[in-house]
Formats: sequence, structure tokens, C-alpha cells
Amino acid sequence: MTLEQALQTLRRAEAGLRAKGIVHAGIFGSTARGEQHAASDIDVIVDFDPSARITVYDYVGIKDDIAELFEQPVDVIDRQGLKPHLREPVTRDLVYAF
Repeated sequence: MTLEQALQTLRRAEAGLRAKGIVHAGIFGSTARGEQHAASDIDVIVDFDPSARITVYDYVGIKDDIAELFEQPVDVIDRQGLKPHLREPVTRDLVYAF
């Protein structure tokens, strides 16, 4: 899947994702860099509305919902949960869908 296809997939789901407390969603990693191959997963990052009350169960459900949008493996991370040493490499590649 190309970057544009991945972004369009997230954009088509934007209303539903926003209803779950996501204010931004984007693609990073090999897909964002155009270096993906057949076995690549799609790396998705999300930003939650700070006022949203997202439980661990909600988060797992949201990750599953996003994974179901794609036909290949997906890794979903919350920007707030990024370890400090990963922030720069992730944000360097990041392309927001919304």
C-alpha cells in the first residue's frame, strides 16, 4: 500500500475515528518514506483529544478498528506514549491524514 492509499484509508474513516476521541491520525515509517515492501506493516500514529476519557479497553478497541481498515498488518501508537528517543525519528517521517 502506498502512502497516498494509506492516507486516503484514514481519511475515509475520519468521522468514526474522531467520534472515538482521535483528533489527528497519520502514517510514519517505511510507508511514509516510500520504502515499504510486500511484508511491511503500516505504522499509524494517533493523537487523542486531551479531554477524551480513553480507557485501556477503549484504546485496544480503537487499535483493532484501525487495523480492520487495512488489508495488511498495522501498528498503531498514541503520540503521547512515544518514548523520548523515538519522537524525532517518528515525527521526521510523519504525514498526517487529518
